[in-house]
Amino acid sequence: MPDFTESEENASLSDFAVTELTFREWEILLLISEDRSNKDIAVITNMKIESIRSMRNRIGDKLILKGHNTLARFARQHRRALKQLFRVLFPPRLSN
Repeated sequence: MPDFTESEENASLSDFAVTELTFREWEILLLISEDRSNKDIAVITNMKIESIRSMRNRIGDKLILKGHNTLARFARQHRRALKQLFRVLFPPRLSN
């Protein structure tokens, strides 16, 4: 799929490889969808800012989203659907 542009904002999540993301990548993507900064995400996840930048690039590569702020735009546009899909892919574990 080509880069995420204004004309593709209505594309469904099934058009992107979101199911290929790891749990940690999903965690970062959901924080990006909340407009969190790299610094905020680093504090919340207890990771280095450089690691967050690298992970954002890796997520963008997996979703074929290139360009400055393209991943953030995508995440904000699909925030509700991303949260719902995350709960399906990674259901909470019930403790005994």
